[in-house]
Amino acid sequence: MREDETLFYRFLKARQFNVENAEIMLRKHITFRKEYEVDTILTDFTPPEALVKYYPWAFIGYDKEGAPVRYISLAGDPKGTQMLN
Repeated sequence: MREDETLFYRFLKARQFNVENAEIMLRKHITFRKEYEVDTILTDFTPPEALVKYYPWAFIGYDKEGAPVRYISLAGDPKGTQMLN
């Protein structure tokens, strides 16, 4: 999680610069991030078997601007109808 002035400013601005309310909001934000493991979801996530089976994709690399590029096979089950059974 970022720990810079802009992070704290966002919470202060969201609560009209009321420090007590901004602190409550920030603490809830931190609790949420820990509970749902937001900081590690990109490295530790294991997709459900149905998602792997019916929605196959592969990571190709990065484009010139650094954005991730994926190949998504639409031959699987793009509407997700098989996952409903």
